[in-house]
Amino acid sequence: MFVNVSEGGTDPSAITLKQKGIQLAQKSVYELKFKARAEAPKTIQVGVLSKDGTVSYNDEQTINLTTAMEEKTVSFTMDNATDLESQIVFKLGGDNNDVYMDDVSLIPTYEFIDYSLIDCYPLKNGDFSRGLESWSPYPNIGDGGFSTITAANGEAKILVTQPGPNPYSVMLNQEGFKFTKGVEYLLAFDVKSTVARNITATIDNADYDQYLSKTVQA
Repeated sequence: MFVNVSEGGTDPSAITLKQKGIQLAQKSVYELKFKARAEAPKTIQVGVLSKDGTVSYNDEQTINLTTAMEEKTVSFTMDNATDLESQIVFKLGGDNNDVYMDDVSLIPTYEFIDYSLIDCYPLKNGDFSRGLESWSPYPNIGDGGFSTITAANGEAKILVTQPGPNPYSVMLNQEGFKFTKGVEYLLAFDVKSTVARNITATIDNADYDQYLSKTVQA
């Protein structure tokens, strides 16, 4: 990007370049990087501000530019409440020196997660101590697979009388999970079979977009 500064005024805020609608999460750490140079050495200011510009999240740092294209980094912690409509403002005025910019990025280097607000154990009744409560058995989905699904002695039993043509011809499901971005989940289970065979564990959404699909041998 090239900024041809014909009348830069006496203050950096006389010429600004903005991007609005930036989503910043409370207590997360961000790194704003960009490459820049100027026609002659000059200073610019970089602000990460609230929507109305009244609150600065990074204390509007001053950056020194030279005639060589150099990478600059502005790091800050979002100490304020989460803001879904913040803005990044480059203040380029104060003199008549042209400015060149490239490769602007904003990356979270640490994303804070408030575990008190999320379900850390979304799967329920995984030991089948309450029978098939919370589970949705699909012993026959109409494509030729047939089974009987029960729970006893702290385990689920799937008696497969006809496996059908697909892995999903016989299913034991649990639905309605609430996952949270940035949280790593672990799916673990014990399994056995009367004969060696493969089973598939899948996690997907209502549109069948898969987050996990893993085939294991029982």
